[in-house]
Amino acid sequence: MTALVLKNVGVLDTESCEVTRYDNVVLEGGKIVEINTAPTSEDGKDVIDCGGLTLMPGLIDCHVHINMSSWSTPQNAALHNSLVAARATRILNGMLMRGFTTVRDTGGADKGYVIATDEGTIVGPDLVICGKMLCQTGGHQDVRAKWDNQDPEYLRFQLGSKSHMCDGVPEVRKAVRQEIRAGADYIKIIANGGLAPTGVPINHLAFSEEEIAAIVEEAAIADTYVAAHAYTDKSIERCVRLGVRTIEHCVFVSEETAQMMKEKGCIAVPTMATFETLEGKSSSMTPEQQERARQARESAYNAMVILKEAGVPMAFGTDLTHISLHHHQSDEFTYRSRVLPAKDVLQSATINAAKVLRKENELGNVFVGAKANLLLVEGNPAEDVTLLSKPDNMKLIIKSGEIVKNTLN
Repeated sequence: MTALVLKNVGVLDTESCEVTRYDNVVLEGGKIVEINTAPTSEDGKDVIDCGGLTLMPGLIDCHVHINMSSWSTPQNAALHNSLVAARATRILNGMLMRGFTTVRDTGGADKGYVIATDEGTIVGPDLVICGKMLCQTGGHQDVRAKWDNQDPEYLRFQLGSKSHMCDGVPEVRKAVRQEIRAGADYIKIIANGGLAPTGVPINHLAFSEEEIAAIVEEAAIADTYVAAHAYTDKSIERCVRLGVRTIEHCVFVSEETAQMMKEKGCIAVPTMATFETLEGKSSSMTPEQQERARQARESAYNAMVILKEAGVPMAFGTDLTHISLHHHQSDEFTYRSRVLPAKDVLQSATINAAKVLRKENELGNVFVGAKANLLLVEGNPAEDVTLLSKPDNMKLIIKSGEIVKNTLN
């Protein structure tokens, strides 16, 4: 790979949120190798004049489902594996073209996608995966019809399914080990109900405390962590107390529980995009479910304020499903900016997201030694983060040192 020199750039530090002018940034071997205030040798290197635009790290979305292309979770689980994979390829490419150079799949993606994106067979973001999410019988992701009594083990082998059903301490321990063996980077659990029309009520808890504690212990044995789908304050409190590291959605969190999250070192992953797009699913929802969804949307905004006041770090997440909705991924910047400062929203998709992935030493900021996942954008996202909701503002997208989009010329 030929070294690449990016000349005349303003480098955005996502820690301080300040832009500093540099003569050039040099990329080689998929990494940032130099950041120079003075000219450097350009011999044998490709050179791009960036015209003083802002260079920043590639974006990170910590809550996606690349295999979800259908409105209905049960219908998605029944799709041909080949169709699921083909649609996921399109979804992944769209994410990369929106500037997301890394995404964390929170249920469904397998190791094959990781290999395919790494080798370039699929042109998409780097992937961090949990494999299937762990769910109890009758839980939010038990997609079987009420009359369906067949063994749910088959769901593990449906690419369009997000579920690994398990009950009791021995089974959940084995489930963690199976997902780790299959290539999971972390473990995801369903800790209560949700808003899906076919799901269980949102106030239902899932897994006993003994089961959650066992899952956390098994993940720790494998030197990884647990993420939890948790909407209600009770489910969030249980998960935090039992050692879960990242809380997904976090919709009805209380001030007291948010303070506990701060003390325990948890990271929240709100997902406003999924609530803002729920109206598209309203035709399949009862009036009661529609009202619950409206309340969840309002509470989710308030939750971000509570989390900020408690000092809980927040990472960027979207949780979009139907293939026609994934283009709303970038709208998350606009949604969050309604209640949070631009700096906080920017950091949620950069340094905070890198902390979720435990990749702070290579992602989330622009520094020598970092992976060369970079964006060149018009304007300063630290001042107006909604710039990132418009992919046309991204003139250059670089993944692993290779240009995947260039509209400078």
